[in-house]
Amino acid sequence: MLLTVPYDKGWRFQVNGKDVEAKKTAGYFTSIEVPKGKAVITATYHVPGMRVGLTVTVISLLILLLLYIRERRRVLVAHRMLTRRIR
Repeated sequence: MLLTVPYDKGWRFQVNGKDVEAKKTAGYFTSIEVPKGKAVITATYHVPGMRVGLTVTVISLLILLLLYIRERRRVLVAHRMLTRRIR
């Protein structure tokens, strides 16, 4: 069966509950093998690299939070030292 969905490795197809291999057809489209008769076709898409991207994002946000906390503490310590000198 030819699908007018652009071929991409993120696509997963099932026919009647069984995984089937997607093939690149006509250099661009996706095709799958479907038996004759009635069939239930399920297509799901998972973005390639999503886990890696989310992991990098979470780690980056944690580093940013730690840097913010460190800078905030440095400013508070400097402020306390200045206010002690003034008194």
